[in-house]
Amino acid sequence: MLSKEELNKMDSIKVLNTLLSKADHSVITTAKDNQWSIKISTLEFTMTLRYWISESALDILEQGIRTWSMTVTNSRGKSVMSSSNLAPQVSSEMGRIISKHELRKSQYDSQGDWAELEKYASL
Repeated sequence: MLSKEELNKMDSIKVLNTLLSKADHSVITTAKDNQWSIKISTLEFTMTLRYWISESALDILEQGIRTWSMTVTNSRGKSVMSSSNLAPQVSSEMGRIISKHELRKSQYDSQGDWAELEKYASL
């Protein structure tokens, strides 16, 4: 079991935190054809986290539990970092970081939305 400090020293966590800190970043979540995907993009790099979901219990039993995969590509589409099998603790930490970031962003946006309404309606 890795400590929080050890997790934060991992290259994948450092890259994720760097991408999320950039002003031009975007986070896009999709689910299609039994695959979940989370893309964190800037102009320079894109991190893609994927999880394949089987609809067959027998398939899951036969092949084992699948974990998230990760790929980081540069602006020219070249893969510069990848992992086909993130450790569950690492994918959990990445999910926690992204969720915390998205929550902060939505809270900030809702406060801004309320301020706009106050100004508009002279509240």
